[in-house]
Amino acid sequence: MKKECLVHLKSWSDNDPQGQEIWASGKCYERTPGVFQVLYETFEEEDEKAVPTPEKMTKHRLKIAKDRLDVEKYGPNSTILAFAEGLAHETNYQTPFGVLEMVFETRHFQVDVKENELRVTLRYHIHMNGTKASENQMNIVISSEE
Repeated sequence: MKKECLVHLKSWSDNDPQGQEIWASGKCYERTPGVFQVLYETFEEEDEKAVPTPEKMTKHRLKIAKDRLDVEKYGPNSTILAFAEGLAHETNYQTPFGVLEMVFETRHFQVDVKENELRVTLRYHIHMNGTKASENQMNIVISSEE
């Protein structure tokens, strides 16, 4: 059974201490015991007057398990990422400026599951062209809207 939920994602890096923050409504459900799937959409546009249209929306799917987070983004900037402590995930990361070959190296991964809340804490390095480009942190809080 899917539940309505609120997604709060905050990420920042040593290169961008302000980072970015996302708030979105979504749906969350437990696929199998201890494995959660979260679905939500975002609208990414620099122009504040822009109108959200289907082609400008990004669909997000988070698959959260006790030892791993899989992130899938589909839309103008599609990508697939995987985080697990000690994992170095290679990917072609699509940006508005083109595709970048990157490695996401997870340094810390933690999931806390409560009755009406999921919390994910990540620390990871991003490598580009074999060189560490940044140290990053991400906190995700999924809370029930009920």
